Amino acid sequence: MLAVACTAALAGCKKDETVNDPFNNNNNDGNNNGNNTTTEVMTVAQAIAKQDGSEATVKGYIVGWYNVKPNPGECVFSAEAAADTSVNKANVLIADAADCQDAAQVLCVQLPAGAVRSLVNLGENAGNLGQVVTIKGKLTKYNNLPGLKECSYAEINGKKSTDPQDLLCYRTKDGVVISGENLKVGDVVVLKTVLINFKGTLETSYGYFTAINGTVPTEAISASEALTMAAALEQTTDPKKPIATDSVLVTGTVSKITDAWTSQYKNVTYNIK
Repeated sequence: MLAVACTAALAGCKKDETVNDPFNNNNNDGNNNGNNTTTEVMTVAQAIAKQDGSEATVKGYIVGWYNVKPNPGECVFSAEAAADTSVNKANVLIADAADCQDAAQVLCVQLPAGAVRSLVNLGENAGNLGQVVTIKGKLTKYNNLPGLKECSYAEINGKKSTDPQDLLCYRTKDGVVISGENLKVGDVVVLKTVLINFKGTLETSYGYFTAINGTVPTEAISASEALTMAAALEQTTDPKKPIATDSVLVTGTVSKITDAWTSQYKNVTYNIK
């Protein structure tokens, strides 16, 4: 693991850029009559120089993450996973150059639980290393480095944190007959579970498998409680439809295995779409 002790320092500024502003609902009428749909985007150097608590959108390359476990903490300029996997999901380091390995030229970006973290973090998305990310938050110190905290929006590789998210299926247990031991990406699953909203992210809480790569039971298709992935997501995106408090049937295709099946607990955590 390539690690460098972190110290905060100011770096030079680059020219402003503009991008479509995903936070502005005004329409651009083409006449620039106050309906501007662009916003200034800071470079990392500019963000480092302006740590005043203001809200800003910053664009830079993901170059690593900050490991808080050692004392003192350290910058890790790789996507190598931490022993405690929660650590390298909580933040990323961004810089103005993809090959930066200088702790004095990075911005430490806090990734709150939810869509922003799921999209950007290196713990689950090692391929994000070296990619350009645009992210919105507050310019304030984080992990003793110039930082961006309380991030509310991110965009990387054409994907946005506001896009419909995959459904996180938390610790689905083996069913009476169906086991998740050999679950893999691409499998079609049906589970009986409860939907919850965890800090803005729709998830299923525990539950059990009723089918994997099999036909959804006929009664599940016609029953009012049966939900597709899209219908499950609608439970939280439509304020008129409260989240179900009783168990429901949900079906979808596995897009990612988050935590592999364990023989001790006989459950697995994964995403479906």
